[in-house]
Amino acid sequence: MKRFAALHRALDETQGAAEREALLVAYFREAPVADAACAASLLAGPRPRRAVSPAELRAWAADAAALPEWLVEESRQAVGDLAETVAHLLESAAGAREWPLHRLVEERLLPLAAAKGDAKRALLLATWRELPADQHLVWNRLAGGTFRPLVTAEQVTRARAVAAGRADAAQLPLLPADEPQPPHAHTVEAVLVYAQRGAGERSSHYVDYTFALWHEGELVPIAKTSGGLPPAEEAELDRWVRRNIAERFGPVRRVRPELVFELGFDGVEASGRHKAGLTLRAPRLLRWLRERTAEQAPSLRALRDLLD
Repeated sequence: MKRFAALHRALDETQGAAEREALLVAYFREAPVADAACAASLLAGPRPRRAVSPAELRAWAADAAALPEWLVEESRQAVGDLAETVAHLLESAAGAREWPLHRLVEERLLPLAAAKGDAKRALLLATWRELPADQHLVWNRLAGGTFRPLVTAEQVTRARAVAAGRADAAQLPLLPADEPQPPHAHTVEAVLVYAQRGAGERSSHYVDYTFALWHEGELVPIAKTSGGLPPAEEAELDRWVRRNIAERFGPVRRVRPELVFELGFDGVEASGRHKAGLTLRAPRLLRWLRERTAEQAPSLRALRDLLD
């Protein structure tokens, strides 16, 4: 977490896309494998689901700092950012525990989102007491759902490749500083239909996915993504894929069409090579929609109006 918090501050203080990408490369070269994978998911999307509401964050920070809640709110109005306000107010209550990033996500952030009432409050306060002061800001943004990566998924992917020593990725040009890709310009709900094992360190897990929408009574593929889920959900989905394989085509596994996910993308392009007649530009996996069923997924009509 110490490295990730430092990266978060450095990205926030840096303007140029090339400079930010250099920071990413340095981080991925130094971070342990599990932390690097977790950081890539946080940075490339999806954004973490909000674990605590602004009202909860404000009230529990007031309790932790022994301040009236109205004073916390006035401080927020002066600072302009609740996560930053809380980080300042709790500096004297910080601890010294060094959490590995992936463990903090798996053992604190995800349980925090699932907890209710007093249990949620106790978990948040315990984390504040344990984390060093310079890590409170990024933790507050992760917990409050206001964490906003200042880099694109493409930059993250390229930086990981460069850090791993892939020459082909190292030769790719950096994004111009004034042309970063807008995050999640559009979204669509889609059904998982195929899965494939990843490359390199992820070659033992199903982390490459194909998604589809309905068209004339059948599911038609519209996008492929690689990763994007938090580590715990990625592992859960890997286990689900293994239990629900319907057919095998070389390295590709067709799975039972039951799970729905939200995808982000920058636009829609016509494509004669795809059965759908279109494909998504820069698709990325945002979140697992557990409450949705495949029958509730939209049809291709939802995308055709967005064709360039």
